Amino acid sequence: MVDVNGENEQLQKFFDSFDVNKNGVLEFSEFVKLVKALGMNIPLEQLQEGFKKIDKGHHSLITFEEFVDWWGEQ
Repeated sequence: MVDVNGENEQLQKFFDSFDVNKNGVLEFSEFVKLVKALGMNIPLEQLQEGFKKIDKGHHSLITFEEFVDWWGEQ
């Protein structure tokens, strides 16, 4: 993971701000809050599909690395 001008540090702070229970990963409910904070109005079914696509490890959680990969695709 390349850190371009501290971008990963900023992304980590953003990610952490939605990791309410501070377990180092985003659960679905935390992901929903993050998406809404970005101003995206996405139906629940599409959010669930998107969450599954981001969750490359298929553990029903989004790791920071998975989040960075997704963020880079946006």
